[in-house]
Amino acid sequence: EKESLYIHTHASYQNALNQSNHQVPKNLVSQFADSRYWLDYFPPIAIVDLKKLGVMVDWRRSFITTDANPYYDAFVRWQFNRLMAAKK
Repeated sequence: EKESLYIHTHASYQNALNQSNHQVPKNLVSQFADSRYWLDYFPPIAIVDLKKLGVMVDWRRSFITTDANPYYDAFVRWQFNRLMAAKK
């Protein structure tokens, strides 16, 4: 069952990558089965895209707001839960 889940999950990642506008080299596709790899691969690409759009950001102060950064993830979750409780 675990192997079936892995194959299904891996296929989902590969499908999402194939549909993205960014050309991910085929030899890297399997690495996206690790959710942490997404956090390493895509942020630099997003920064380049945002700079092309003329976005002015102090990138030295950027951070990841997922469970990869527990302190900020906890804050974001708390904030969303509060807004949901207030029906906003």
